[in-house]
Amino acid sequence: MKHICPVCGYDELQQAPYDADGNESYEICHCCGFEFGFDDIHDGHTFESYRNKWVSAGATWFYEQSKPEVWDLNQQLKKIERIQPMYIPFWKTKDTPKWIETGKILASNSTDKVPCPECGNHFLMVQDVPIMYANKIERIISCPACFAKNMILMPYNS
Repeated sequence: MKHICPVCGYDELQQAPYDADGNESYEICHCCGFEFGFDDIHDGHTFESYRNKWVSAGATWFYEQSKPEVWDLNQQLKKIERIQPMYIPFWKTKDTPKWIETGKILASNSTDKVPCPECGNHFLMVQDVPIMYANKIERIISCPACFAKNMILMPYNS
C-alpha cells in the first residue's frame, strides 16, 4: 500500500509518515524532500511552512528520476485532501499516549483547557493553520512554559 505525503500530495510513499503511536518513518518524500522525523522534529517545520518554502523555491523534485513525465503540481496537491486526520509529533516525548489523548481532546474542541502533557503546569495554546490547496488544517498545540509542541492534521470545517 502506498501512502500520501501530507506536504506535497505525492502518493508513492512506501510507509505511513507516522504510525498509530506517532513514531516517524524517517522516509524522505521523492517529490518535496520532506523527511518525516527530521524536517518536522529536528528543524521544526509544519507541513504548511515546508510546503510554502518548497513551492516558493520552484517545487523542484528531490529525486528527479521519480518525477512522472506528465506532472501537475496543483493536481498533486489536491491529493492531500484524501489524507485522514493523524497524530503527528512535533516534539518527541517520552509520554506519547498522553499527547495522543491531548490531540484527541483538542481535535474536537480547540478551546478546551488542557494541561501540558510534559510539564503539567500550564494550559496548552492552540493555533490553526489552513493548508493551501486542500481542505485541511494543521492544529498546532504548544505549551507557553516548557515549549513542548505537537500538531494534528485534520479536516477544515467551515
